Amino acid sequence: MPDNSPLPQTLIILSGLPGCGKTTLARLLVQELRLPILTVDDVVDAIPPHMTGHSERFWEDMVHILLHLVDAQLAWGHSVIVDSVFMGIDESQTQHHWSDRRRAYEIAQRRGVNFRPVYLYISDEAVWRERLAQRARQFPDAPVATWTQVDTQRRYFQPWRPGQALFLDGLNSVEDNFATAVTFITNPDVQLTGWA
Repeated sequence: MPDNSPLPQTLIILSGLPGCGKTTLARLLVQELRLPILTVDDVVDAIPPHMTGHSERFWEDMVHILLHLVDAQLAWGHSVIVDSVFMGIDESQTQHHWSDRRRAYEIAQRRGVNFRPVYLYISDEAVWRERLAQRARQFPDAPVATWTQVDTQRRYFQPWRPGQALFLDGLNSVEDNFATAVTFITNPDVQLTGWA
């Protein structure tokens, strides 16, 4: 971090569909900023199998739990990194009648902390497909997303509006995206738009 100054209390959310580099960036940020991370995958893994069949909106419920945990960490005075897709689906289409992105923003506002959303994407679909295929080959026994699953999911993924978040293209080098993200997160003068 610049000048070795401590990071003010901050909520950092990493958004994007599978295979775009969220988890890679999250690992680097955790090491650099020495912050705890909460992921939707960890929440899902903690749910006993006998409970997963009782929700019509399973992923919405998991994100609801995740954001509750985020709020609790902020209440204790911690900064936190959150790794989730953050679909941004219109509030009228959800069971809970809230958008995951809007809810994260409102939590940050209520707690009086910096809000730093980072949106990761890949601008070349062929590269994106190959990265997903490569992950499947690398981790054959892990439940990694397939292109078919991601393609279905992206039909419902609400595009981020310019100014709402930092946009990082996964075609850039990991080092460049990491450096850009750290600058964005640690800059006290970031002005986000489209949230009011």
